Amino acid sequence: MRIATAACRNWIILRENEPNSPARTSASTLRFWPSFRTFWLGMRPAMWGLPYEDGIPPDLIEQLTPMARKFWLNAQRYDKHDVLRHQASNNAHALHLGEFFGKYDALLVPAFAITAPKANGPFSLANDRDFDVYINELLDAGRYVIPASDAGIPAISLPAGKDANGIPVGVQLYGKWFTEPLLLQLAAQLEASRPQWFNTVPPIHVSTLS
Repeated sequence: MRIATAACRNWIILRENEPNSPARTSASTLRFWPSFRTFWLGMRPAMWGLPYEDGIPPDLIEQLTPMARKFWLNAQRYDKHDVLRHQASNNAHALHLGEFFGKYDALLVPAFAITAPKANGPFSLANDRDFDVYINELLDAGRYVIPASDAGIPAISLPAGKDANGIPVGVQLYGKWFTEPLLLQLAAQLEASRPQWFNTVPPIHVSTLS
């Protein structure tokens, strides 16, 4: 069994789990993020079911939260050709991950780059923050999740203890296509070895709210 770990920003370095082995630098991940940003922003209104081609009626715009309105306005920077071109670039990234999993059975990464944000916190669509700052922080926080989600490879997330404030942190296991049984087996082994990480709740939890 060969498991690689990624603990470096933006998956730039994937280090083998062997002593004194060299780090592998992936140039394709450097090109991935601008392409993903274009594709994600261009397609986001469509994901929400908003009328993409003909614009949004004024009465519907008034019903959107501040950040949802900014998503819509920024999506107007791109046309369908931009989206399709950058989607092709993301497909190239998926092929690169396929090559990576030809060498490794699984990839272990943090579930999120930050501890869990509070509900209605900095990433809420009700925010009226600077849009570019919002997007950059959101993509940065999800930097371990987005590349695999975009490539469509299987993954499973697991608890991995708590931070200094008692907030749960997690890890994710990724595998190559059609290896869901392997990921479930690895997750079960981790769960059995660290029972204290499971079936616990943080200090702030829906069950403790009155």
